[in-house]
Parts: sequence; C-alpha cells; structure tokens
Amino acid sequence: MPKNEKSLATIIKEARENIGISQRELARQIGVGNNTIARLENGERKTTNALTLRKISSALHLDYLELLKMAGFSEQDISFAMQDNSNIVMTSKDDKVYSIDEMIELDKQMLARAEEHIEILKNTLDNRDNPNYKNLDPDNVKFMDQQDEELLNFYLQIKSIYLNRIKHFEDVKNGK
Repeated sequence: MPKNEKSLATIIKEARENIGISQRELARQIGVGNNTIARLENGERKTTNALTLRKISSALHLDYLELLKMAGFSEQDISFAMQDNSNIVMTSKDDKVYSIDEMIELDKQMLARAEEHIEILKNTLDNRDNPNYKNLDPDNVKFMDQQDEELLNFYLQIKSIYLNRIKHFEDVKNGK
C-alpha cells in the first residue's frame, strides 16, 4: 500500500476516535465482541464479514463501499453486499446497530411475549368464576378485573404496534 493510503485498521480507529467513543462502546453499539474491534484496529484481523463492516460504516459514518474494498472483498462479493437489502442497518434507541432482519426478529420476539401476556390475561378474566375468587371481597375482585382489563388493552395495543413494525421492516427489506 502506498504511504499516503490508510489501512482499514487506521480508518476505523481514526473514525472511532474522531467521534469520541471507545472500542468497547463501538463493539456494544454494533453487537460484536470488544476483541473484534481491537483486532481490526491493531491490524491483527485484516477483514471481517460484510454485515459487521456495514454496521461499522453506519456507526462511524464511513463509506461502506470503501470499507469493503479496503477489506479485500472481491468485486462480485461487493456487488452482492451492496444489493442485499436484508442487511440495511437501523439504529435503535439503545444506540445499537441492527440489520433489518435482526429488527424483525427482535420485534417478533416482543410480539410473542405480548401475545403470551394477552393469553394469560384473557384466561384470568375468563376464570373469575373460579372458587378461589368467591372468597375474595367483591370490591377487590372488581378492582382486579378493572386492572386486568386495562392490562389486556395495553398488551393488545403493544401487539398492534409490533405487527405494524414488523410489516414496515419487511416492506423496507422488500423495497416497498
């Protein structure tokens, strides 16, 4: 490499330092081990997978195509990486960087949890004739019913939100 050209390691390290984050923070944001960033920056690791490079490029505001070239990817691999919409990167409120596929999977997990809560609350409300409730103060039962109805409505709203998010991310992934 000519003296005036920077290595992948140098580019990543300088960009990270310019925005003022540690290796550990970058690793946390993009969901890789701290060791991955350290080895890339000190040149022990000359390349990494395309998704990790995409996450690094997004987190550090670097040109993804240039990182792929610097990492030694073939023209065919670069062409594929640049066209693969399943790897579009999103940044969530927790400052981590996720691919759209990861966002869809996380949202599906949250949707499943909301559906579990909905099922439990429906069963609870449907089983108020249970003899265990007959011994309770009617005011307490009424209060519990109101609270359970409110929780049920809350989880139904959460379910709707996750269904909409999943549809949105799948539409983005599919270029709609």
